Amino acid sequence: MSIPNSYLATAQLIITGLQKQLKTMLDDKEPTQDMVYNQLLYTQRATLIEMAPAVSSMSEQVIAKVLSRVMTELGGDGIVVHGSPASWLQVTSYIEDKLPAASEDYRWVHLSSIQQVIPKKTDNGAGLGGRCVVLVEVGGKLFYASQRVFIAATVETVVMALLDQITASRV
Repeated sequence: MSIPNSYLATAQLIITGLQKQLKTMLDDKEPTQDMVYNQLLYTQRATLIEMAPAVSSMSEQVIAKVLSRVMTELGGDGIVVHGSPASWLQVTSYIEDKLPAASEDYRWVHLSSIQQVIPKKTDNGAGLGGRCVVLVEVGGKLFYASQRVFIAATVETVVMALLDQITASRV
C-alpha cells in the first residue's frame, strides 16, 4: 500500500506519542511493540489529534490508511502464511466471546479451502470504530486468521490482503 510521505510522518508521530504515553506509565522503561499496538487499540480520536494534529483534517479513509501504516510499523497484521506462493494459512480455533490469544494450539489450512473471510466486531471500545477480529471459515468451522485484534478502521486492509492471497492460491 503506497501512501504519501505526509501520512507516513503522521503515522510516526502517532507511534512516538503512544510510546511516550507508555513510558510515563512504565516509569521510563521502553515499551515493546506489542504494548504500543495494544495502547493504539484503546486510543481515542482526540488523543490521536493531540499526538498528530494533521489527523483532525483527515477523512476517515485517510485515517484508516495512516492507522494501517501504524499497524504495519508495529508488527503487521499477524497473518502467517507458508509456501511460495503462499498456500497455507496458520489459524487458531475460534471461541465465541473470546479474543484471539497467542497459542501453540494452531493448525494450517490450505488457502484454497477457505470458504469465507469474516471481519467480526468484538466491541465498540476504541474511539476509532471499535475492535475487530478476522475469521475464516473452513469446512463449516470458524478459525481466527490472526492472533491480533484490529481497530475497525484497519480491518478492511487486512481482509483485502487475505482475500488477495486466497485468490492467488486458486490460480
